[in-house]
Amino acid sequence: MSSANYHCAFSNISDDELVSATQLIEGCVSDKWWNDGSNEQLLVAASQAYDNADDSISSATRFREAFSEEELTAVQRSRFPKNTIDGATWAVTLFGEWRGHRNRSCLEDNVDMVYLNKPFALMSDAEMNYSVPFFLAEIKKRNGDDYPAATLRHIVLCLQKFLEIQGRHVQFLSDLKFRSIRDMLDALMKQRTQAGVGVHCRQAQVITEDMENTLWKKDLLGDHCPNTLLNTLVYLFGLHFALRGRDEHRQFRHKLSQLSIKVAANGRRYLSGV
Repeated sequence: MSSANYHCAFSNISDDELVSATQLIEGCVSDKWWNDGSNEQLLVAASQAYDNADDSISSATRFREAFSEEELTAVQRSRFPKNTIDGATWAVTLFGEWRGHRNRSCLEDNVDMVYLNKPFALMSDAEMNYSVPFFLAEIKKRNGDDYPAATLRHIVLCLQKFLEIQGRHVQFLSDLKFRSIRDMLDALMKQRTQAGVGVHCRQAQVITEDMENTLWKKDLLGDHCPNTLLNTLVYLFGLHFALRGRDEHRQFRHKLSQLSIKVAANGRRYLSGV
């Protein structure tokens, strides 16, 4: 056999483990199997050998403790950011409050409408397609104002995300079986936009150069004490790296840093963000 038929393979199995496993396989597999057996029989024998092996063969540090289904679910849900979970929780809580109000009206006022006897998470697709349009049409802010168009769409997406977190995947805005939800959302968004609801978004005021100079003069920015230095770093990082919130500041890494020192063409050193 030529050298071209050989290849190198590396494994994290130690020599002692390999020797022990080989001895176990040899003890479990007869000579007839080695001569006449199929690859499937050899694999079964090898698996049985590992199953019957003493615990000392495998390192105790190689595997974690056995996970329960609840622990596995918790790990899977950790892939969702906290803000996403908070938004989904807010939306489904709002839906629950609306459902309670509507059901009370149904009982007390004898209004001819369907009593919604299931929480959002337990509703079928058809029940959601029936109830969510009423929900969107009837909800208001706590002060009585209508929700802007963008907020209504955000609420629908948060309800969808809540179901995804629970392991149920739906597409309210693209699946034809949820057409009633999409049509109601489209109509409400057009009405709110035409009425000027939420058209003028609140924006942070610009910090002018004069305002910044005042902060330096009044020692609100500087390095004369730890708290002021911390505030100064947060301000300068936000200013120069366009960080708009606390989460973006927290996402700056110390290890595998996103910052690096570079040198400009004129020889001046500066800090660059990735």
